[in-house]
Amino acid sequence: MIRASIAVIIGLVVWVICATALDIPLRFAIPGYAAAEPQLQFTLPMMIARLALPGAVPSVAAGLASAWISRGNRRAIAALAIALLAIFLPTHFYVWNKVPLWYHLVFLGSLPLLTWLGARLQARLVKT
Repeated sequence: MIRASIAVIIGLVVWVICATALDIPLRFAIPGYAAAEPQLQFTLPMMIARLALPGAVPSVAAGLASAWISRGNRRAIAALAIALLAIFLPTHFYVWNKVPLWYHLVFLGSLPLLTWLGARLQARLVKT
């Protein structure tokens, strides 16, 4: 139980660190991204890049880290996915009108799926 709880917390920390580390380069790599970010006035390429780098990669990394710490505990992975959704649902509700519906659906839908994918990746890495 303690290991699973720690795994969820570490998964959340990994998500935040990874998302931040990947969002910073976007500000320099995509013209206008830094100016668009505070108001969420993203172009389509900006939204796709945002979903891929500071969206998808952190979820996979968090799932992998949590699975590694919890030794593949499925409840810990599920708790991490639920925690991520619980954190981001209010945020997306707040910015509902600032980005298209598809963006919300892709981001929120990817949280549990990619977290689980990261956990499965960890399981495969351990087997090899």
